[in-house]
This record gives sequence, structure tokens and C-alpha cells, in this order.
Amino acid sequence: MLKADRQNEIRELIKNNKISRHSQLVQMLEDKGLHFTQATISRDMHEMNIVKISSGDDGYIYVLPEESNNGLEQKAGQIITESMVNIEAQHFIVIVKTIPGYAQALGSLLDQLAFSEVHGLLAGDDTIFMITKTSNDAAELIDKINSLGTNNARITRR
Repeated sequence: MLKADRQNEIRELIKNNKISRHSQLVQMLEDKGLHFTQATISRDMHEMNIVKISSGDDGYIYVLPEESNNGLEQKAGQIITESMVNIEAQHFIVIVKTIPGYAQALGSLLDQLAFSEVHGLLAGDDTIFMITKTSNDAAELIDKINSLGTNNARITRR
């Protein structure tokens, strides 16, 4: 099977099922008569920019990146609304604090949105660091991020 065909199978399974573990995806592929190693599936998922997000009571599930920026903005807005605790600028660095477990998913979506002000982004468990060129860029970035979601996060500009 070609890589593109395998990735299409992965895409369809993730789109139509709530999948929370690589092994679950591997099993679903095997149930369809398709046999791949977990390492191969993991590489495909990374290449396809598949991220894990909280789905409420279902825990964390894998989701596909949206095809358009509008979809990305909507997804980022949802995560911002649910998880952002604080956003602040320290000179040319923007620091976003989230509740634990959300920073990587939000960081991935913000990275895919490719804001012109962002020169680099690093996300951990509950913190995202975004490097901008100037403090004005940092302030503009905060405004753009806040416009994505409805949130009561504390905003600090220094």
C-alpha cells in the first residue's frame, strides 16, 4: 500500500471515530486487513499534523488539522476559551498559560495559523512561549490571540 493511501485510511478513521491511543488506531487498521507497525503510524500522524485535544468526558482524542485557517481559528478559539488562563508580553516574548495538558494542542494550532508576528514557538504542558521581533509585534499578537476566543484570561503587557 502506498503511503498516501495509508494516510487516507488514517484520516478517515480519525475523522469518523474517537481515537485516544496509537494502539487503538493500529487495531482499527488491522481490523480492515491493513497491517502496519505502531512506529509507522506514529510517523504518519506526526507528518499529517494530527494533534490530541480534550474532548470533555471522553478524555483526549486525536483530531485532524483543519484544511482552512477558518477551521483552525475556530478550533484555536475553542481551546483558548476552554483553557487559556493568562497571556502576557515580556518585551518581545508572548507567554500563554493554559490549564495543564492544553498548551501543546493550542501551540500546534497557533503555529499552523502562521501569524506573521511569530518567529518561533515553544509549547510545554501548560505554557507557550512565542518569540516576536518587537514589543509592538508582541502586543499585536496578544490582540490577535484574544480575538480568536471568548475568554476571561488575565492580560498583562510589560
